[in-house]
Amino acid sequence: MEKFILLLYNSKNIVYEYKNLLSTEETNIPNNVSLTIQFFKKRNIWFKLARNRGFSEVNSCSEAAHNRSRLGSFGIPLRDELKSLFVKINNSNIFFMLHCRANRNFSFEKIEILLKNKGFFNSFNNIDTSNLCKIDGDELNNKFDMEYGLVNPFCIEEKLEDCSKIFHIFDTSLTENFIPPYTMMTNAGSKSWSVEFSPIEITKLFNNSLTENVTTNYTESKKLSIGILTGNGPESGMFLWELINRIIRNKLSDKCQGDIDLPEVKVESDPDMGLSMELEEREFLTKKAVEKGISSLCKRGAEIITIACNTTQYFKSDIEKICHKYNVRFVSMEEPLIAYIEKNNIENFSFLGIKYTIDKHFSGFKKIFKHQVEFITEKALNEMSKLGFLIKKEGISSKSINQLRNIINQNTNCDIVVIALTEITILMDSQKKKSIHGKKYIDTLKLLAEYIADIYLNSLYPRDQCYC
Repeated sequence: MEKFILLLYNSKNIVYEYKNLLSTEETNIPNNVSLTIQFFKKRNIWFKLARNRGFSEVNSCSEAAHNRSRLGSFGIPLRDELKSLFVKINNSNIFFMLHCRANRNFSFEKIEILLKNKGFFNSFNNIDTSNLCKIDGDELNNKFDMEYGLVNPFCIEEKLEDCSKIFHIFDTSLTENFIPPYTMMTNAGSKSWSVEFSPIEITKLFNNSLTENVTTNYTESKKLSIGILTGNGPESGMFLWELINRIIRNKLSDKCQGDIDLPEVKVESDPDMGLSMELEEREFLTKKAVEKGISSLCKRGAEIITIACNTTQYFKSDIEKICHKYNVRFVSMEEPLIAYIEKNNIENFSFLGIKYTIDKHFSGFKKIFKHQVEFITEKALNEMSKLGFLIKKEGISSKSINQLRNIINQNTNCDIVVIALTEITILMDSQKKKSIHGKKYIDTLKLLAEYIADIYLNSLYPRDQCYC
């Protein structure tokens, strides 16, 4: 009687505590969800209950990952959904629950070898440990009052008085931290309810358990740290960083989880980088500033490094030597520009930059010379340099806008214009009307931002682990 009153009291408390998760048509929390709550509360372990998108019922890991609610948005990486499977030794009553990240597949071969090596069946006679099989839906329902789509390790512990015959095997991936918030999710005992938890914690909770590598090979995700060298001018690096974040948010769309999906960014802003505006006369000091900034970013742990400057691309080979020492990838401005030009079969275009960006000796864009490129005159190059210095000193003004229009109108005949001066990038981005006389503009800094964002997202969410 006392036990019944206690259970009734707990049930009322649970409904009251989580009534905000009930739909207007619901009055009670499903029994299995209550059991999941009890599992965590008994052990004083952090968890968070939630409802799927639109209270929808889900039947697979990929469908679940697409509809999970976490940190104010819907959709989590497939990697962060828990996959659980009930198996047994064929023709026996020895049961296992297998658990891994949903982007992986269980290897029965690995599990069978593991169990033999661990002497797991020394106490059992005449058991063929080489014949693991998944239990069917009827057996799952009859023996454990569960069904596929609702298998989780929490309810079963609360349901069965004696769980000694169930062994849990956790894949080692559950003990690894990937990206914030470092949690995983699974059903909470109902197809429309989910529970968020720390995977590292749950691997330690079960007496009858092993944590080993029991999954097949896969491509792992990684949150890359981005390094930006800037200073010519500092606004260029600030703009590049902001643009990378903007592109990532746009590409993830409604799946973006906000801050935790954005990259860790390390910035080196050195005023000496501004010496590159007169690169020929100040090459030694400019190179010194570039090498110092790149070395610092490598030592600070950046894994992808780029420079928010068109002129210092000239030092690409020196930069790559430094990056190679630290196993860091350098992404030049030339790389995304050439990729874009070739992908879109562009042959004719005007190239706008200062003298050292388009000079065949100093240019960091040497691969463009195989195309039909229209270069502006010596007089226009001087005007571009003056305009760059003007923006550095005074910022964006109507005076600088008018000067840019005059340079473009008087010196470009092609319909496509490549912008290779970061001050012009920022100047044009500030305008409501981005086009001047109907020309199409390809901006090296914006292409770089998109290129970096794609590298970051492809690493963070590889194709076999993307939002499903």
